[in-house]
Amino acid sequence: MDTDSRLEREQFVSHLNGTTTIEILSLTSLMPISILFRQCVIALIGIKLNRSNQWSRFTLDVACLCLPFLLSCTIMYDYCYVLFVTMITIIVASILWRYQQPPRHSLSKKKIDFNNLNVSCQLKFISYYRIEVNICTAIAILAVDFKIFPRCLAKAETYGHGLMDIGVGCFVLAAAIVAPEARYSIYRYNKKAQTARGKDNNLHQGNASAPFSSSLVKSLKSIMPLVVIGVGRLIATAGINYQLHVSEYGVHWNFFFTLAAIRLLASLIFIIIPISLSGLIGACIGVFYQVTLTNYNLKDVIISGFDGSGGRNGIIEANREGIFSCIGYLSLYLIGIEIGKQLLKPISSLTRWLKVLVTLIIVDIVLWELTWFNAELFEPVSRRFANFSYVLWMLAFMAFNIFMYLLVELISTYFTMTGNFCEEMPLAGCSVCTPTLELRDTELKMTKQDSSDRNRTCACLYAAIERNQLGYFLLANVMTGSVNLSMNTIRVDNILAAVILVGYIYAVSFIIVVLHVNKVTTKIW
Repeated sequence: MDTDSRLEREQFVSHLNGTTTIEILSLTSLMPISILFRQCVIALIGIKLNRSNQWSRFTLDVACLCLPFLLSCTIMYDYCYVLFVTMITIIVASILWRYQQPPRHSLSKKKIDFNNLNVSCQLKFISYYRIEVNICTAIAILAVDFKIFPRCLAKAETYGHGLMDIGVGCFVLAAAIVAPEARYSIYRYNKKAQTARGKDNNLHQGNASAPFSSSLVKSLKSIMPLVVIGVGRLIATAGINYQLHVSEYGVHWNFFFTLAAIRLLASLIFIIIPISLSGLIGACIGVFYQVTLTNYNLKDVIISGFDGSGGRNGIIEANREGIFSCIGYLSLYLIGIEIGKQLLKPISSLTRWLKVLVTLIIVDIVLWELTWFNAELFEPVSRRFANFSYVLWMLAFMAFNIFMYLLVELISTYFTMTGNFCEEMPLAGCSVCTPTLELRDTELKMTKQDSSDRNRTCACLYAAIERNQLGYFLLANVMTGSVNLSMNTIRVDNILAAVILVGYIYAVSFIIVVLHVNKVTTKIW
């Protein structure tokens, strides 16, 4: 890439101020709604599509799960609320129409006591959240390079928040809520349950810290791929003179180094401090970092360097944004682990899930109040610093999104149980990748797949991304770079840009589904 083109593109994404939180929440709310929208569309057209042509269903997946968000932040940005209302209308119409039809299965013939109904399956709303983070990121990292993508949605330079400012925070939280430290709560819960039933548990025998006796070695092993990818990206971008927004991470630092650093630091912390204190330690680190930023002029160092001239001399000064922001992201990661410990606890009662739903919205309101208070009293939200206002903002944002995904899944579960949705086409999946629902006495159970299903694969987009989440993200990065190298994206008109973006997300999704159909998993560590 020639220098003039690189400088022009860097300027195109620099010195921006972001948009409002309400707008960001409105745009991202389309993602959980898209999942229910897909199921309602399938309920309207019937289930023949599921049994015959799986590649037609894949195209339907892309249209229902990817295009609404893509359109809302590009050509339909000024009319995103129209898109939102249209999808809700189709969902409501589908439900009302299905109520007029005979039930698809025998579940609805039974008298269901929803107050005492047990859901003996782990809901997948956390998986949906993590997958949608990948899809939104894949769309945004290329769309931002075109004029069709509103500048207010791009990353804010220092203070403020655009749509893309949630990207790294969402990835950190998506990793935290399913981290080994968070999943440890399930192990302890199951161990207590098996002990109460008189069963022996041979896994992780010994004291409570046994699963983490070699945590540092395991952590190093898990972060090595991230380090290798980060180094590879650094070499590749430097070699082709690729565009670089220096004030985002620094000269050499990148997103993969940040993820690797916080995972390593968290493992070191848990060697000394009990996992049960992860949330408290995370909050303390965030507060300490915020005090250092505001009271000890660390923010001036991050903005202008150690000598105040804005120079990039030395490895630390050259990458000061990436290095210092790791402290804020570490705070976010540790608090995210605490949230994961609560969300991953096995819950079998539908009533208890409804209580979780109410708890989430209450916690979310409290977090938004804390975000406003911290931003007014100390410092506005800044992704560049990853300050405590940003940490609280991301936690509030995640709580809202988790609430939305859980709400959508509970709605889907209810209408599947009552026979209005087809149990053979579960939410965001099919009967191959997601076991079907069956009511037995007072329990809602997942029926086991038969031998033919176990030997088959499907072309469901969510199942494919869930198998290869890192692979999907890397593929999107590679294809984004290829598009940028093949054309000057700033000069592309809006219609052509929209066509390119649709073709791009279809191609990325198609490749990842082909890998899934052929049972190829890119995670090799």
